[in-house]
Amino acid sequence: MAADNSLHMLLNLEQQREDKLVQEFALAQAQLRQQEQKLAGLEQYRMDYLRQLQNRGQEGIHSLQYGHYHGFVGKLDQGIQQLHSSLVGVRNAVEQRRQRWLAQRRKKDAIAHLLEQRAERAQKLADRREQRQLDEFASTRRLRAQTR
Repeated sequence: MAADNSLHMLLNLEQQREDKLVQEFALAQAQLRQQEQKLAGLEQYRMDYLRQLQNRGQEGIHSLQYGHYHGFVGKLDQGIQQLHSSLVGVRNAVEQRRQRWLAQRRKKDAIAHLLEQRAERAQKLADRREQRQLDEFASTRRLRAQTR
């Protein structure tokens, strides 16, 4: 059927669209993981730096050096805050891509379901036709046997 061929072509197109959206979603997830790792690394660096400052403080540190340490920790805090803010946007982007992918999958699945229904209907029709032919053949054989 021409309609089924068109639906198969549409299904293939929708599958390609879904594949593209899956790739975009996976890429967004990878970017999110990368940003989270970057944040974790920066937070760990900050903690290590504070430990180093504490150790130096116990040994005795000049106030000027302490000011430098403190200023650097402040810059690390700003960087951490910026990464936290950036992560909100990245998480939103991941969720948007996930929603687009799921919507596309539902669309593709609906077309696939329609094709399955049509195939089942066509098979039932073919089965009925075959059964009718078998019934006619059996009926014809009976009539021939009775007329002999």
